[in-house]
Amino acid sequence: MTKRSNESMMTRVLLHDFKQFKGRQELILSKRSTLVLGGCGSGKTNLFKGIQEGVITRSPCVGVKHTLRDVERFGSLIFIGEEDLLDSDFQTRYSSLFGERNVKQKQSAYEKYTSFFTGIDSMKNSFSNNNNEMNGCWWEHRYDVSRENIQVSQLSMGQKIMVNFLFLVSLRRSIGCDVPLILDNPFSRLPYEYRTSMLRVLEQMPCQVLVFASDLSDAEIAIFRRVYHLDIDHKTEKTTITPKPLITLKKKVSGVNLSLIVYEFR
Repeated sequence: MTKRSNESMMTRVLLHDFKQFKGRQELILSKRSTLVLGGCGSGKTNLFKGIQEGVITRSPCVGVKHTLRDVERFGSLIFIGEEDLLDSDFQTRYSSLFGERNVKQKQSAYEKYTSFFTGIDSMKNSFSNNNNEMNGCWWEHRYDVSRENIQVSQLSMGQKIMVNFLFLVSLRRSIGCDVPLILDNPFSRLPYEYRTSMLRVLEQMPCQVLVFASDLSDAEIAIFRRVYHLDIDHKTEKTTITPKPLITLKKKVSGVNLSLIVYEFR
């Protein structure tokens, strides 16, 4: 398991009457990976943007306790939404972080980038059957974000998400970016097989990870070290943050059946 840095992470998120999150509520974040699950309208994106404000602009309604370094330098690599991963110009936009002359970083990113495609069967299967002119092996070309043979704009939505996410991971590793990665509903458009592959890559990242998602299988949820649910009361339109119990123990004491819910914080 990849070791996370203890020097650049968030410890908790404190909310006070923020949007539909009424009263005082908080998220205690795992050093490794935290998942926040919520249905449509539960406030996932509001919370995602609120944390962004708390880190970047110090919002009065959202307090984020952290020891983040290099926020100014790597701020654009912390908060990534689904719309970012669907952007055909994603790689061009973020490649400027390499620096104009840092060939070594680019080569390192290229090597990591290609290793994902050759190491993940679902990736090879997806791109070997596409209908564009990529011939199913475009990842074998030398790293150059301006190369025309990729034709990201011609990919399906799911392929764009996978390509851009793996580029993001490769970029972060090659430039030594250890600030947390916070993703808003990143893989909702992917079929189970591809989504699981992306989550496994996420699991191995050497930084703290926070993911907001609508629906995942039990096996996918088990990848994360800490899980919360966003429970919305549709009558009052208020959302409550509830930690998801990982263990429920049933025990009989003095003739009474008791259920003990254990919230395991790792």
